[in-house]
Amino acid sequence: MQRIDTVQPYAGGYIAHGINDGGARAQVMLTEVRAGVQWPTGKYPGYYLILGKRAQKNELGFNPLLFLCEGEEPLPQNLYQRLTDDLSKMRAIAVYADRGADRSVGMSGCYTDFFDYLGSRGLSVQLTPAPSATDKEYGVVLMREHVKHKTLDLPTVRMTILLGQLKQMSQDSDYEEFYAFHALRYLLAGFAKFQEAIVDWMMVQPAKKISAAAWT
Repeated sequence: MQRIDTVQPYAGGYIAHGINDGGARAQVMLTEVRAGVQWPTGKYPGYYLILGKRAQKNELGFNPLLFLCEGEEPLPQNLYQRLTDDLSKMRAIAVYADRGADRSVGMSGCYTDFFDYLGSRGLSVQLTPAPSATDKEYGVVLMREHVKHKTLDLPTVRMTILLGQLKQMSQDSDYEEFYAFHALRYLLAGFAKFQEAIVDWMMVQPAKKISAAAWT
């Protein structure tokens, strides 16, 4: 997909509306939507990534993770506002972040601040410490597995922040500068550890039988 504009609850899951690579309007069925966020460091901006798990398996028998949107902001408050706007629009109900960053020097306390930000606005989003947050090599392994299984569905007709950084990475890279990669690895580790769908029953309509034509 070239662009996703919005996501709506549908038939016990979600339906994403957007533009496909050919420029036509299209819809994609999703089972769930999650997000990952890398906090600002002072040197590098904060960044978030939202992915949706496709309901339909690929030719290898895996459910691809579809790129829904991303964003970056240098200031925490601006990042929180922009992220929550997109969380609502894309119906993400889980966010993975590095809780250990609260103990770091510089832009510390973002995890706690964002938790309070969500609560003050009554947003039902589950903020969760990212699994294996300090293990960057594990993130590389997960990314390579997704590439092998063709389950990382990124836009191909336009350059994104994430794709631009992944193209620059090498085995000798300084991972700190690739802030988009960190949000991605938090998400991939979250999907790997918590494989059961996370469902907000207040947002999802009751399941009902639909024809195959309704999924296209």
